[in-house]
Amino acid sequence: MSAHGYHGKMLKLDLASGSSLTEEPATEFYRNYPGAALYGTYYQLKESLAGTDPFAPESLLIFGCGVAGGNLGTGLARFGVVAKSPLSGGIFESRCEGQFARGLKGSGYDALVLRGKSKTPSYLLIDGGKCTLLSASDLWGKNTAEATTVLETRHGPEAQVAVIGPAGEKLVRFAGIVCGGAHQTQRGGMGAVMGSKNLKAVVIVNPVYPQVADGARIAALDKLFRDEGITNNALNLWQKKSPGWSYWLDNVLEPGYVFSHNGQRHDYKPPESFAKDKYTAYMRLESHCPGCANDCVKSFNTRRLTKDDRLGGTSWETLSSLAINLDLRELEAYFDMNTLCMLQGLDPVSTGNVLGFSAECVERNLLGKADLGYEFGFGEMADRNGCRLIEDIALRRGVGNVLAEGVRRAAAQVGKEAEAFALHVKGVECIAIEARSQTNLAMGFATAPVGPQGDICEHDWDYDVTVGWSHTLDRSATMGIYERIPMALQSPAKVRNYNALNLVWSGTDGLGVCLYACAPTRYLRLEQIAELVSAVTGWDFSSHELFRIGERRNALMRWYNYREGLSAADDTLPQRFYTEPIRSGRHAGAVIDKVKFHQMIQTYYEMCGWDSQGRPTLAKLYDMHLEWLADRPD
Repeated sequence: MSAHGYHGKMLKLDLASGSSLTEEPATEFYRNYPGAALYGTYYQLKESLAGTDPFAPESLLIFGCGVAGGNLGTGLARFGVVAKSPLSGGIFESRCEGQFARGLKGSGYDALVLRGKSKTPSYLLIDGGKCTLLSASDLWGKNTAEATTVLETRHGPEAQVAVIGPAGEKLVRFAGIVCGGAHQTQRGGMGAVMGSKNLKAVVIVNPVYPQVADGARIAALDKLFRDEGITNNALNLWQKKSPGWSYWLDNVLEPGYVFSHNGQRHDYKPPESFAKDKYTAYMRLESHCPGCANDCVKSFNTRRLTKDDRLGGTSWETLSSLAINLDLRELEAYFDMNTLCMLQGLDPVSTGNVLGFSAECVERNLLGKADLGYEFGFGEMADRNGCRLIEDIALRRGVGNVLAEGVRRAAAQVGKEAEAFALHVKGVECIAIEARSQTNLAMGFATAPVGPQGDICEHDWDYDVTVGWSHTLDRSATMGIYERIPMALQSPAKVRNYNALNLVWSGTDGLGVCLYACAPTRYLRLEQIAELVSAVTGWDFSSHELFRIGERRNALMRWYNYREGLSAADDTLPQRFYTEPIRSGRHAGAVIDKVKFHQMIQTYYEMCGWDSQGRPTLAKLYDMHLEWLADRPD
């Protein structure tokens, strides 16, 4: 069967020797492993040994769009990068929107499977489907804006560039990969893995695109989304209108939804400098996602650190982790800190958590001016010296060298009682969206193979009996969710909801479809998602298969983690969430009951067909077409 929407080819490249080969899997392979997380984890299990260090030359770094992603259409400007995380030691897929997804689709391959370490700094050029390793010695040490400008000048303004900054070169464990200036593969440390391979950038020119099966159907869905979806869906409209989804201080912010002061407080009130009109005044451009009308990501930049207005792409996670968590008082300080993260190639979400940990350690006299070289703390101190500490981390200077290891390892080095203030799951920093008041999210943070992410499932706030979007239940009944449930409830009913909500987003992630266009709270219904995939690939695809892909993705990634030594003991939350209740707002007193919570996790395992350690059973492996895993000696 001819491939539509994808190439049917995987590039395997050894960066040490420059040798490459092309693999052409059968259609059945793509039905089982249709996206970066799935085939990325498949190759990690097949072609890397258990216990391989994430920074070892033998480790794999995999770029991919999936069968649907990267094509022109609503919600399709998405790709993923898959590697063993240097933070968790488990599998990680870092997803990213934007123009590089279209560029990657034009590489001529469905995945770039990279192994080995280049002898000298290099970058990968893919020109018309042909790959070449070129010297990046003149780029090493440059920030992401400088390196992107050089590469665009060298290869033309249409070149699609994904590049690491100094943080990735210096193996900061939460470094990301910056694409086209405005977008980043946040979370998990994919930029550090790329840096360990002496790979500065991936550049794609003269793209070679696959044909889609039914362009007219895709166009009809696009028109429906543009004409009705953005206007009639409150979330899609919020994402579209200036200043976009990066600003929600006038919308869903309430005590208990997001925390500040590293999880100690919930009474954040935006200062006057963060008023919407002042915030919007710094918006420089919309970072367009090819084929999608929503343009969720906007760039905000003071132009004090760079004149490249692409640098400054922001998200709701960035605002919560950098601005609210640190209790910033000055808007310009927030924009500069986010821009500096983009320039240095640091994940701003993990960075905000690391800075929050640092500020609390200062509060508790575990770190001080003698350690940092300057004063630091929450509020005005973070405004004043946040950029200094970010740069120290990116360049591994002074105590920044300790913090560059992430909060779990940093706390072990700081010692004393610091581990109590290191908010992470499986070594991956938490986001500042509160789990104590949202038990669906708490389940996701604890059990997801990749650790705590804001897009593991739809947030409990949306389904709460008191607050939440009025349209929340409109597209939820087809998933088995029929009623609103209190945010902080701990019960098997919450587990049922979490399982459904997680599976639909795991399924879209497994296909390379952007969840920010999709059910349950965005416009596209499950049937329309299936129709979009069918129109791209020509497959007879169903919403049932969407859920199956989500389930297979979870099982496969869990199995990888089990191979690497992670178990049910790692499916937990920071101790603070069990022992320190929320102290203000309508959620005052909310805390995770540890005994009930771990009973919920066991119920979730049973729903998934996993054993008491969270390992898929043999029957579930057969159900998911993954029985080959049971025969592997490792």
